[in-house]
Amino acid sequence: MREFAHIWKHYALRTLRRPITWALYLGLPLGLTLVNVLANIGLAEGMGAEAQGQMVGNMVTLMILSFQFFSSEVLYFDLFTTLRGEVANRLYMSPIKQNKFFISAVGWSWIFSILQATTIFTIVYLVFPEAYFPSFWLLGIMVLIVSILSQLKGALMPLIAKNRKSADGISAIVCFGMMFLSGGLLVHFGDSEFATFLMTRSNPLALAWSALQQDTAWQRYLSGDLQVTIPDPTNFITTNLIILGIIMVVLFAVVVILGRRRKTT
Repeated sequence: MREFAHIWKHYALRTLRRPITWALYLGLPLGLTLVNVLANIGLAEGMGAEAQGQMVGNMVTLMILSFQFFSSEVLYFDLFTTLRGEVANRLYMSPIKQNKFFISAVGWSWIFSILQATTIFTIVYLVFPEAYFPSFWLLGIMVLIVSILSQLKGALMPLIAKNRKSADGISAIVCFGMMFLSGGLLVHFGDSEFATFLMTRSNPLALAWSALQQDTAWQRYLSGDLQVTIPDPTNFITTNLIILGIIMVVLFAVVVILGRRRKTT
């Protein structure tokens, strides 16, 4: 247990001591979130305070979930640095098992991503108290699920990419692709069933964000601010949670299988 704590502390200090970490994974996400919130307030001008509040809440949850996936770069940076090249060769001769370094890196990266999401939400919540958000318990569950998926994505990168530069490219394509398909890049696919599928069920980000959007509208309806009747989104949210759970299990299995193959080669 002491070994885990020592290695975990090593990864934490190495991450927090890099100025670029604070700039890329906290300053940039927070800045982009605030800019997008202000832009959405401008777009919703004239629609009423309630509509503005819902648009702000939806944009904030999208940015928080999206940056969870981007923050997996913290993990695969550590994995490429520790488990590849000369450092990896020295570790093979170390009495400490290699999997302890892997588990410690994943554990720290996961905590870091949770802290990132919590910081962004807290600041935006204080700055824009008029925003409508989903139930805190549902938002918390979605952030936990997405952060786990993000760590699995980060763990997968060293197994499928030749180097960190290739991993950065694959990660960017995956993250921006999910945002595009979720309708988060101000792209509207229309009102067909296929378009609805793309924006609600086509990828993990779409599954999580669409569930939170449904719950945000429901919370607004329950508070009496929404004048139209909307259906209870419980079944929709539950289905999305089940699908996310299945994706998590499948991705975990892929990481384990590829990891064992890499270990035997």
